[in-house]
Amino acid sequence: DASPVEPLVPKQPGRVVIGCAGRLTKQKGHRYLLEAVSILRRMGHECTVLLAGIGELERDLKAQAISLGIGDCVQFVGFVEEMKQFYASIDIFALPSLWEGFGYVLTEAMSMRLPVVAFAVSNIPEVVVHDETGLLVPEMSVFDFADALERLMLDPDLRNRLGRSGRDRVESHFTLAKTFEALENVLSV
Repeated sequence: DASPVEPLVPKQPGRVVIGCAGRLTKQKGHRYLLEAVSILRRMGHECTVLLAGIGELERDLKAQAISLGIGDCVQFVGFVEEMKQFYASIDIFALPSLWEGFGYVLTEAMSMRLPVVAFAVSNIPEVVVHDETGLLVPEMSVFDFADALERLMLDPDLRNRLGRSGRDRVESHFTLAKTFEALENVLSV
């Protein structure tokens, strides 16, 4: 945690970077993120989007980015070996998944003090607390997703506050010690 890390993709001063990590599959909902970014662009907002992951939808998602007119700001970085470098490259973590088993990438991003935008589906609200560690929006609501991203893009203080709270939540709820403690409690019953 304390070791320094070089960003995977160098940041451009004054430009907000939105990142998403996950298999490029229907479940992960990348198409909704791309649609939200196209809305932001039509509103006059510029950002960079980094998509980490590989999968069967890569070609389709690249085509969608181009057809939406955002191909120039979306970078597919492929499989990332050292995720800490990826998280060091972004300002906001977006997870448009339609369902998750746990959403491990959420706790990774939160541990790196990144605010999260996600759909309020499956267990995600158990990990991300709305308006405390991130912003949760209704499932498949592209406009709400765009609004949440815009809110964070325009408010660095909010990004920092949510990021700090996310780190605190990970440390208080999702460490290995907390997991073992919960397991011991279950087994001792």
